Amino acid sequence: DLELRDLRVVISSDIHCTDLQEWYGTSYKERMQHWTDTIKKEHKQSPIDLLVINGDISLDYWIHGGSVLNKGKGTSEFFVDEYLSQLPKEIKIFILPGNHEQYSDEDWLSITGNHRSGHMVVGGRLFIFLDNFRGNLDPDKHHDGVYLRTDVKYINEVMAENPGLDVYLIAHYFDTSAESAEFKTLVRENDRIKGLFAGHTHKSAVISLGEEWGNKTIAQTGNFAYFKDSASESFWGFRELILTEKDGYSRYVITESEA
Repeated sequence: DLELRDLRVVISSDIHCTDLQEWYGTSYKERMQHWTDTIKKEHKQSPIDLLVINGDISLDYWIHGGSVLNKGKGTSEFFVDEYLSQLPKEIKIFILPGNHEQYSDEDWLSITGNHRSGHMVVGGRLFIFLDNFRGNLDPDKHHDGVYLRTDVKYINEVMAENPGLDVYLIAHYFDTSAESAEFKTLVRENDRIKGLFAGHTHKSAVISLGEEWGNKTIAQTGNFAYFKDSASESFWGFRELILTEKDGYSRYVITESEA
């Protein structure tokens, strides 16, 4: 898909499909169906070329409401089978694990159909999906995931294999305070890298990284789970990235909901 064309990319994070019957006053099945219906409605209004779910489709390894450690079976697979299966087949999809999905790469591939990290070329742009919570996989006790620094070697390899294309880096989270000088230099000095996108914090602002990062930004991708504590910063929704042959922009789309 090397031909440069207009694109609409939707990036949705922190959906948190949990089998808790009440989650902030809403049943998980109603909330998951609402997310699914919203994506279908958006696609009908303006076609979505690429849907990236950048982490935390579940709470699987969280002892307080997760299900792998409590019940031996997670809800990630249920989300994929029950809800993602309803989406139009023409939408390209990539699902990143978050800090609550510490599955092995083999298990993640079985559940989602993609590896824990990867990349796609869509409409003449390169999208790189980075797994920054790949530490301590398959835990046998509760924890919130182990952050590892961004894999700069992988980014360089993929960019070298796809020369000349604009690049968008997407992860569940970028902890800039913990990142390597090598990653900071790459982002600052490589003009092909147009922006970074991340979830995890359930917020929807755009963070300016300043001169040491080449004045690049991290666009936060919100949540579709919480509202009592985070409504002032991020109502239920997702971020869309609109790209044309000449320019591009992103914005946070708030969905209709009681939240």
